[in-house]
Amino acid sequence: MERGPRLVVCALSLVLAVFAGGARAGDGFDFVKASAGLERACANTANFVGYAVPCPLQVPRGLRAESGGGGCAGGVVFAPFRSVATCEGAGAWRGWVAGAGVTPGGMHLVLTAAPRVVPSIAKLVNGPAWYPNAHVQLLGRSHVRGWLVRWAFVPAATNDGSQFSDAVVAAWSTGGHSYAIGFRTAVDGRTAARALTERLLEGLALVGPRG
Repeated sequence: MERGPRLVVCALSLVLAVFAGGARAGDGFDFVKASAGLERACANTANFVGYAVPCPLQVPRGLRAESGGGGCAGGVVFAPFRSVATCEGAGAWRGWVAGAGVTPGGMHLVLTAAPRVVPSIAKLVNGPAWYPNAHVQLLGRSHVRGWLVRWAFVPAATNDGSQFSDAVVAAWSTGGHSYAIGFRTAVDGRTAARALTERLLEGLALVGPRG
């Protein structure tokens, strides 16, 4: 049975457009500046849930938002976010934000934001759908732009239905909320996934609600 916010998000999805510029040569990945509309979408999502959300301002070339599922007709979906804050039937997912994108080369970006601090990475990447056998493999810590980032691999076998399954994730908490963002790749495995996530964090902004 599928778990997580896909059960309650709307069917609507918006395409995440990107344009060239800002890529750094020599890092092995082709990152480009995200479209101007992405930051607006981030701000809209932050206004919707009432707290700052992670906004990737540089993304892999060709990244597109993945569609949500479910039959929630009363909520809103922002590229690259699927907000479940006000979806009918959201229940325990109220106030959570999830997002997913994929490139033509099979790189999958996943992110989440929680309406409170969630100390457990396993609980953060599974959200309210967490179950006792769900766990992650810890990969150490690092400091990124003043955040204490904890790294983990999320095995699919013990995270049934999580959009983070088989991804390497960076998780941190700040301002009373917890965040996780990561990648899974089709061919290059964990090393590439972590490098992609580190690259993404360099250009990540936490965009808060407008006053």
